[in-house]
Amino acid sequence: MDIDILLNTDIIELWNHFDYFEETQSIGIGLEQNPYFQKVMTKLDSNWKGYGYNNGVLLLHLSKIRSTNWNHLWMYKTKRAHAKQGYLTTGEQVGSNFLHINCQGFGVWPSKKATCSGMGTQTLSQHPHRSTDCAYDIINLILFEFNYFLYEIPCEWNIQLSDGSDEQRCPVSWLTYAELKKRNYATIVKQPKLIHINHHIKPDDVKAKYIPTEYIDQSDVILKRKLICN
Repeated sequence: MDIDILLNTDIIELWNHFDYFEETQSIGIGLEQNPYFQKVMTKLDSNWKGYGYNNGVLLLHLSKIRSTNWNHLWMYKTKRAHAKQGYLTTGEQVGSNFLHINCQGFGVWPSKKATCSGMGTQTLSQHPHRSTDCAYDIINLILFEFNYFLYEIPCEWNIQLSDGSDEQRCPVSWLTYAELKKRNYATIVKQPKLIHINHHIKPDDVKAKYIPTEYIDQSDVILKRKLICN
């Protein structure tokens, strides 16, 4: 799970989704909500279809993953992606952290520069192990071809606030606690359970104005730009 998140419910609800995994499913992940990602993936796989998945929130059934030839699949897709484009566009450091892959010695890293969100621009020949930080592209390529690994987490568990995200891909209504108490929960639009602030500007970067509690209690919309931002 990324650190730029806001949890809006009990985390045990997310954990309970492991109970819904079928026999071959080992990776739980939610839909990508930024249309730009589709353009990225079609450059890596001409047969690419669909939204793709955002790995800001992952459920990893580790015992199932260990029982597969996961390292081989990862390296196979990584080599093909590098051969096709020479670099990976999007990524997270979670790739190298949870997979513990050491890529040195495979001889597949070109001397071009790789651009990956979160790692800056590095020369792959100087830092070959860092290419696995681009987990975003690779995990999507794997799940696209080997979709029996995939368990799709409901989209409200990863509401993405990146620049360009399409709210229609996961329409939610963010009601205040006071409003939730008044209304029939079953009749309203689903609530966001986890907010993923994957925008390059984080809340800590914005100077906020104080919002009186009585105003928040009376409004469905908590985050109003004209009230929060100067």
